[in-house]
Amino acid sequence: MIIEKRTHEDFKDLEDRPLDKKGRKISLILPARHEEKTIGNYFPTFANLMRMGCIDEVVIADSSDNSKTIDAAIDAAMNTHPFSNIIYRASNNGRVFPVKAVNVFDKRFAKLFNDHKPELGKLPGKGTAMYLGMAVATGDILLFLDADFQNIDPRFLYGLAGPFEDRRTILSKATFKLEDTYEEVIDMCKQNNQDLASCDLLLKSVNSRTLAKPMMNILDEELKLFPGIKNFNGPLSGGCGAPKEVWQSLMIPIHYGIEVSYLMQLVKMFPNGRYAYDVNLGEVIQESQDAEGRVRMGENIINTILHHIKMESPKLYREFSQNPVQLTNMYLEHAKKYATHHTDTERMNLYANIMNDALIQGEAINTPILPALNNNSFYLSKKQKIIDLANQAMYEKVHKQTTPNISVKINFNPILDKQIPAMIQYTPIYGNMNN
Repeated sequence: MIIEKRTHEDFKDLEDRPLDKKGRKISLILPARHEEKTIGNYFPTFANLMRMGCIDEVVIADSSDNSKTIDAAIDAAMNTHPFSNIIYRASNNGRVFPVKAVNVFDKRFAKLFNDHKPELGKLPGKGTAMYLGMAVATGDILLFLDADFQNIDPRFLYGLAGPFEDRRTILSKATFKLEDTYEEVIDMCKQNNQDLASCDLLLKSVNSRTLAKPMMNILDEELKLFPGIKNFNGPLSGGCGAPKEVWQSLMIPIHYGIEVSYLMQLVKMFPNGRYAYDVNLGEVIQESQDAEGRVRMGENIINTILHHIKMESPKLYREFSQNPVQLTNMYLEHAKKYATHHTDTERMNLYANIMNDALIQGEAINTPILPALNNNSFYLSKKQKIIDLANQAMYEKVHKQTTPNISVKINFNPILDKQIPAMIQYTPIYGNMNN
């Protein structure tokens, strides 16, 4: 796999010209959980790019246990041109909503998740939301962005979309200043004359720096199981894109670890001749995980990596299970090269212990992973039905009730749309997935 390094500046002209999509549609999927404070800002931020045709569809894939995130998203969309226009037109035509909002707890989608159906009261995981987003999206290329960015900017979108003007591109992956590229954190600390050992900016990149990056080096250099994976910057990122058929060929971990998982799968699928892009999107502002959250993320990443080692080389996995210190010592040796903050050594030892216990107890075997959509028999038999249900869910949210022949007030651009009819007809096709 050929990895190109770019920055968002390389694609800035997409603010003023249409993206050459090579005849393909692009869907933007926003996995979200309790992001009602930020998600509404995405629509005015991306309005011009939607007008310019950079994207064709926006999907809110929500894993919240209430409706606040979806309500905030739809309210923002209905009050922002051109999203308001396309919602109106979809309502008037009765079918296709280029803005969709779906929730993983919606019983209409329950069978999509097989044995991993989300349950209220339990964290469903980001991967679950991504999986549902993939299933209901209609684009040929699927882009993902986290929904909690406090400084959302057009560059986050055109930086991910731009690489797909090259037909050879199979992955566009975001990196972020400070969060993913730890060298920039070190440089900033030095510029501020801060002692590196006490520079808490380094905590922003702690799991990428002390866990993901060392393990990528081991998987590539030492174990030679996933050649080239070490060349990716910032293995953990809340932004990525790939053709739909690529996403649908990937297994999706339910919890944290999805980023390292898709990289491990893709370097095996596309060893030669295809292009991946690492695009530095600049600074991102979002709430950082607390100490407990970072450890939970680290544990998920470790189990996901062990799961893929087991799948790729059962013999090697057995060796590590019988002698865990073989892998944990390898990890500590690589990780110490990245140790900078005064808490790093303690964290690395903690992760080595988690790795040791996971190998002894066989926890990697039980890592919850959703099957590739193209191996999901239910999805394959219900593709259009699932999309229709997503349209129905959006219709219900927009109209606030399920009966047809209801009055709807939607903001619109009077230049493009002369009037809104008082009554809009819509007849849902499917009421549930049991038929």
